[in-house]
This record gives sequence, structure tokens and C-alpha cells, in this order.
Amino acid sequence: MSKNLKEHSKLCSRADLVDWLKTMLPDPWDYQGVTGSTYQQEIRELEYVSRPLWAIFSLIASGDYDEMLVLPYIERIKYELNLKTKTVFLKPTTKTRQIAVEMAVYGYGLLCCQDKLLNYFSNEEIEYLETWLNSINEIEFPQNNWLLFLLIVNCGLKKNNLRYSQAKIDEAKAKINNLYVGNGWYQDGVASQRDYYIAFGFHFYSMILSKYTDEFDHETVKERCWKFQEDFKYWIDQQGRTLQFGRSLSYRFGHVAFWVGQVVSESYNYELSEVKEIIFRNLNYWHDFPITQNNMITVGCGYPNLLLSEDYNAPGSPAWALKTFVLLTLPGSHSFWQIEAKKRIDLNTLSCQVEPGFLIIAGIKHHYALSGFQYSKGHVLQHHAKYGKFCYSTGFGWNLSRDVQGIENYAIDNALALSVKGTDQYVSRGEIQKCVVHKDYLYSKWNYGVVADIETWLVPIDEDYHLRIHRIVTDMELHAYEGAFPVWGWHYKFNQPIVKDKIIILENNGVCSGIRDLFKNRIPVAIKQNPNTNIYDCETNGVACLYGVINKGQTLLGSLVYGDLQGNCPNMMIPLKFEHQLLEFKNKKIYLEEF
Repeated sequence: MSKNLKEHSKLCSRADLVDWLKTMLPDPWDYQGVTGSTYQQEIRELEYVSRPLWAIFSLIASGDYDEMLVLPYIERIKYELNLKTKTVFLKPTTKTRQIAVEMAVYGYGLLCCQDKLLNYFSNEEIEYLETWLNSINEIEFPQNNWLLFLLIVNCGLKKNNLRYSQAKIDEAKAKINNLYVGNGWYQDGVASQRDYYIAFGFHFYSMILSKYTDEFDHETVKERCWKFQEDFKYWIDQQGRTLQFGRSLSYRFGHVAFWVGQVVSESYNYELSEVKEIIFRNLNYWHDFPITQNNMITVGCGYPNLLLSEDYNAPGSPAWALKTFVLLTLPGSHSFWQIEAKKRIDLNTLSCQVEPGFLIIAGIKHHYALSGFQYSKGHVLQHHAKYGKFCYSTGFGWNLSRDVQGIENYAIDNALALSVKGTDQYVSRGEIQKCVVHKDYLYSKWNYGVVADIETWLVPIDEDYHLRIHRIVTDMELHAYEGAFPVWGWHYKFNQPIVKDKIIILENNGVCSGIRDLFKNRIPVAIKQNPNTNIYDCETNGVACLYGVINKGQTLLGSLVYGDLQGNCPNMMIPLKFEHQLLEFKNKKIYLEEF
């Protein structure tokens, strides 16, 4: 059985969550971070102190908590609110506006706790907190999810009859509404990225605000939330694994903050027992992973891994996962903790998601998304890996590149890597010039700079197989590798690929993936990948690939890709026919309109 399908410890109660929380709450007086970020040390310490407060303030709001658990954090806040010792609560400027990000949790604390929180502080401390939080109104904000920080801080101040800016509330609301693109989806600044920030940013904060304030229309929030969930429910599989896609994967179980927001704000329209099961399915999945060191959630995904980090990830950043522990605002007597979780089954479904540019297959063994729209316009670190792959699986995860020099150092899984002859330097799909989402296939147009123009068609078959067709036009001779899914633990010294004609299959400990050349113009090769490159597994892994030389002019490439997490031997000879734009397989006909 694969490591991603193992039996997990069983979290089921509020007490279980509090016990787990204790293992993820660092000493607020002992910052142990030794890695850097794009913002200064003082702000990193503010982040370290502040992000666990999503859980701490939620406990206080519930009235059902151990005073000794929250008191160290309260004492640290009081220390920072002392004018003689202020070291962390610095006034933000436009250049240091990361501070504004960390202010959000204090706005949340004021909203959900009110006097339960303020009673811990003296009048002088409250006055300084009020002054500090109001400084958020003096800086410029990017037009993205950060506008919600401006909103939640001012709403928290308003809720407690403290000084605030109604003008900033109105401005933020209008700008947030302008970022709504329909069907429950928002545009987080740039149009080319629609990832988890839509779920744990826009929707989560909107639901929190709709619960505690009158600034957001509750019915509108619910309507958009319900539309979004009809896509988002497919981003989590039957094992509790979410689709690992895009940036900020170090927030791990923060992905289900969306569902927590539904519960806390009473914005759900599935049965509450079903929403509870979704939340705990994911929390139980993460519970057994080595994601903490010194009671700090680490940067990484399945294990500590700085290769996965963003430039805005400091040591305290991953504690944003604790937004999910807003669930603890519900005291132990709440009906949520008493009901039995009931699994909602959405299987064997092809979900066409136009706004994020996905076709998602929901299977029993994993879910995968074929991706045709998104890319990182701002060049997020490892953006080719985080946004540019053709397929993202909840079960296999994906690989990061260690270098662009040498194909073994490049993350070739679920990618087409191109290289100008003689350079041995590789690049895969980045900026996408055009994407069309059809109900049964995706089309994208992209390029390799001025070297080549590429068109790609991605076609789902079932949870085990999908098809890819590429048309490449170039004036130069290129080398091209195309990879299937990564197979963890596969090592070229101890494992051998299965090669037959134009097919190659790799298998190790129940994880199996293969690729078949459809147009017989490439050769099968096994590419080893470095340790610490797969986001789930730290060991070496291998990728079944097709290699070919692309000559000047037009070249057509085609592949059938297989992936199975339960070690079944694949039938890679599925009958396929492609002629005059008509693709036929398994009694199905698909006309590729753009071909």
C-alpha cells in the first residue's frame, strides 16, 4: 500500500484538535527561525508571534479553553503593546506592508472575542493597539486578497467602538467585489493565477466577516461560496489529500479553512455532517506527516523542504495553516462536535472548471487535474513546477527542479521539457498565450521564447489514463523530454523500468506510472530525479519519459500517460485513433476544434 493510502491516526473530537494544536504552538518568546525571506527580521518575528493567534483567539472566543494554553501569547502581546518595549508591533509602510498581513489576525480577534480579549489589556495597551491597527489605513494596498486584511482590521476596530476608517471599509469592499469573476471565483490580482488563495483568502475571510459584521451581505457570501464549492469539492480526494497545486503549499491543512469558514459562519448547504467529514478527512491525512520541528509547522509539504518555499515564506509563515483552527470558536457543547461525520461521495466524475482552467477526474485512488490556463505572471519561485505542469495529482504530488542544467535535475514529471541542441538546459510550459476549456479536453498555446511555438491538447480518459498531443513549430533543432507521474523511491541502481516497443513503465512499492508514444517518433527512457524534489516524499524518484529530437519545421507529438497508486499492471495498448482532428478511444469520439 502506498504511503499516501496508509491508515491514519483518528482525530474526531474537539479535544483531539486541541491536543494536536499543542504540538504546533511554538513558544511565543523564543523565535528559533534561521532562514530568510523578503521582509526583515522584525517582521518575521511579528509573523511568528501572530499567526498562531488564529487558533488562540478562537479558543478565547469559545469560552471553552485552558487559560495556561493562551496566557503565554497574551503576555507576549501585552509586552509588545508596552510603549517602552515595542519591538515587533512596528508601524507599516508601503515598503514594509507585510506587517499589514499580520495585522489581520488582531482584527479577527477583536471581531470574535471582543471584551473577552480586551479585558486582558489595560487602557493604555488598548489605546496603543488601536493606534497601531489604524496605521494600516495609511499605506497603499495591492489589488488582491490583501484588501481583506484592510477590511477585517477596520471591521474589528468598529465592532469594539474603537477608531476606524469607514472610507477604507467601503473602498476595500468595492475593490474586492470588482475582483469577482463569476461562478464563485475571484481573481487574485493577476488573472493568470486562481489557486488556494481564492478558497482560504477571499471566501474564508468573507465568511468570517459575514458572521461578525453587517459589512458583507450574508446571502451574497453564501451564494458565491456555494457556487465555488461545486468546483472546489473536487480539489480533495477520498483519502483526504488536496490537490497540491500552485504556491503556498506549506499552509497544508489550511486548504480546508474554506469548509471551516462555512461551519463557523453557518454558510453551508451540504449536510453539516458531510462538511465535518471533509474537514476531518483532510486533518487526519496531515496528522501523521512530519510537518513540525520545535513545535513549529515547517516550510514544505510532506516533509520540511525549502525548495518548495516562496520568497515570502519565513519560519513562522506555515502557521497560517492554523486558520483552520478557527473551528475551535465552537465550544465543546456545540452540535458540530456531537454529530457523526458522514462521507460525501463525488466519484467517477469529470469536472469542467472554466475559471481555473481545469478538467478534474475524481477517482477512487486519486483525483487529478489537467491544467491549461494558469501560469505565474509574477514568476513565483519554481513557477514551472507549481503552475506549468500538464497534470496535478492528489496522490502522486509532483517534483521540483534542482537546476535547469541536465534533465535529471529538471522536474520532468507531467511536463514537456525542451532544450536547444547543445545547451542541455531545459524549459517547460510557462506563460500561456491562449487557453480553451472544453467539456472533454483542454487546449493551450504557449512558446519557448522565440525558439518554438507549441500547442497542447490534454484529454482525460479515466482516473488511470489521460492523453496529450503537442504541435511544435520551430526554426531550430531541439531535444524534448516528456514525463509521466513521479514514482517515489524509484532508484536507477535498484529498480529497472519495463520497456516494450514505444512504452515505458516504472513501479515501486505500489506506485506505478507509464507513458506510451502514440506517433512513434520518440524513444522511452527512465529519468532519475534527485532526493528532496518530490513534494510528498524526500527520497529519490523516477519518471517514465519519452525522448525525441525535434527538427526544424512542424512536429506532432502524442502520448498516453498512466498513473496508479495501487500497483496494478497497466494496459498501455488501449486502442486509439487520431485522424483529421477526430480522436477516438473507448467508444468515445472527440473533435479537437483548434487542431
